[in-house]
Amino acid sequence: MSQKNFFVSTFLSLVGFGVLTLANFVYSIVTVRYLSPADFAVYNTFFYFLLAFPLPSFQLAITKAVSGRHLSLEESMTKVLPSLWLMGWGLFVLYLGASPLLWYFYGRERPWLIPLGLAVLEAWVWLSGMRGVYQGCLSFGSYSANVAMEGMARLVIGTGMVMAGWGAYGALGASVGSSLVGIVALLFPFLFSSLKVSRDEDFQRYVFENFLKSFLVLLPFGLIVVLDQTFVNRFVPEWSRVVNLSSLFGKNLIALSLTVAYVMFTYVVKSGEDGFLKRGMVLVSVIFVLAWGVVGMVGKWLFSFLFGSPTGSEFSPWYIVYCFPLGLLQMLVNYGIAMERKWLVPVLWGYLGIFALLLWGVVGRFSLIQIYILITVVHFVFVLVLFLTVNKRGDVWKTER
Repeated sequence: MSQKNFFVSTFLSLVGFGVLTLANFVYSIVTVRYLSPADFAVYNTFFYFLLAFPLPSFQLAITKAVSGRHLSLEESMTKVLPSLWLMGWGLFVLYLGASPLLWYFYGRERPWLIPLGLAVLEAWVWLSGMRGVYQGCLSFGSYSANVAMEGMARLVIGTGMVMAGWGAYGALGASVGSSLVGIVALLFPFLFSSLKVSRDEDFQRYVFENFLKSFLVLLPFGLIVVLDQTFVNRFVPEWSRVVNLSSLFGKNLIALSLTVAYVMFTYVVKSGEDGFLKRGMVLVSVIFVLAWGVVGMVGKWLFSFLFGSPTGSEFSPWYIVYCFPLGLLQMLVNYGIAMERKWLVPVLWGYLGIFALLLWGVVGRFSLIQIYILITVVHFVFVLVLFLTVNKRGDVWKTER
């Protein structure tokens, strides 16, 4: 597959995700200004925790299944619908089992956040699964438009609910409404066709085998991404405002890098070429360096304009640097899934455990800057080691199509 097609597909996806990121950023300003500090802290932390659920693993599994069969959009959609129902029920059981822990961290003062979180995840299952169909068929134009539409819908719905006084519940509930808008838009091309459910057992088996493999890799990655905020908000609340506001820049950049990772994943699955990984990592590096430069130059003005105070602006460039290796790690993880590197499972779970123990040992004992310099260095070392090994031939999963 040509390098030109890769960059065109990446550009189209970045346009859609660029609109999504901008809409999310504006929405973050709304939540900062109109939610109480307590509401914003619990909403922001819980929302990023929900993002850590490895729903992209389901999207990647469907992308891989569709890519390998060279199906049309309509054929793919008919085969995917049963998988969406099963995935929804599986998520319900998993979430129910985790609900006591979720209540301890997020729901003690706002218990209705927990069932609302389940509704958000269920909506995301359907949205991500359907997007996997478009991604697998290389329909990145429609895919990009859908991503942009969902972001704008969340901004409009969420702003209305927050302004109406719904607090953290309204801020989070907007994700349900915007996901439904995205789902309806993805189904619209089939509105006047006879879209029938196709019960292809081989297809379902292939999707769920690949979902489980991706799930076991992406779950620890997602937890690694949110662990720093979770520790800070839980154990050092006086740092919460600075970290949470800075995360609006850094974590959105990680989300933007996911765009490149999705395109890279699709092209690697179809071609098996290693070169797409390096091209994707270069693009992600450019995105982070540009963002770091902009925030470093005008961060104080941005904070004053957006949040009413420059407090925390000096930390934002550091936080972008901290998120940079996580953006690169996202590329490596998606590449490893595409190439079926099964050793990623114990490696990422082991690193998650080491990272959690490290945070447990340093949070509250050192200054904020000292902690983030330390864990940034640790992340960079881990990414370098993983980069040097992930494209080497080793133990791989083999799944029959």
